[in-house]
Formats: sequence, structure tokens, C-alpha cells
Amino acid sequence: MVRLMGNDAMNKTRLILVLLLAAFVISVAWQVGSCVVANLELQDDMQDFASQLSSHIGLTNPLSEGDLSSLVVSRAQRYGIELEPKNIIVHRTGTGETSTVYIAADYTRSISLLGFPVSLRFTPSSKR
Repeated sequence: MVRLMGNDAMNKTRLILVLLLAAFVISVAWQVGSCVVANLELQDDMQDFASQLSSHIGLTNPLSEGDLSSLVVSRAQRYGIELEPKNIIVHRTGTGETSTVYIAADYTRSISLLGFPVSLRFTPSSKR
């Protein structure tokens, strides 16, 4: 004769499943959220770099494309983002104090879902 689980056993099983699901959702949200926040911070810095306020008011000379690219790489490292200069585009229009700079990057971050790696692609830019 087969005995079915009692209410207590079923309730405990449901509780365990709900707790496991909650832990999974929290883990995924934490991983994705930290990647998104780092990307937003980098994008904000890229907008600041592209504005070159100090050069527009004559305090400093405008930074070169290479200098801007290096700044983005070093700032990305601060946020735990592995970025190489080849993944960064710096486009300048105009010259001197009237120049406009556009900076964009393209990178991926990996997160783990139940032990399987999942890549998230980010494309922050200074938004012309």
C-alpha cells in the first residue's frame, strides 16, 4: 500500500521549494543588478569625459582620443569591468574649444545561472 505525504510533509516541501526559488531570484537579481549599476556608472563617467568642460572654458587643452580611451579603460577597471581600448570608440568633431566628443564602448559580462555562464552585453556611450 502506498502512503501519500501528509500535510506537514507537503508544507515543508513547498517551503523548501519557495526558499530555493527565492534564493535563485535574489542571486540572479544581485548579479544582474551589480552589472547594470557598474554600466550606468561607467556611462555617466563617459558623458563627463566627453563634455570636456575644462577645455571648453579654456582651463586645459582638449584630451586626445587615446587619452580619452585610456581614461575610460581605467575607470571601467574601477567598476570591475574588463575593457580594452579596441572596444572603445572615440569620435571628435570640430577643433579646440568648440569640439564635440562622442565615446562609446562595447563589452560583455558573465554571470552564473545555476552553474551555467550567461553573457550580458553592454554598450555604454556618451550620447551625443
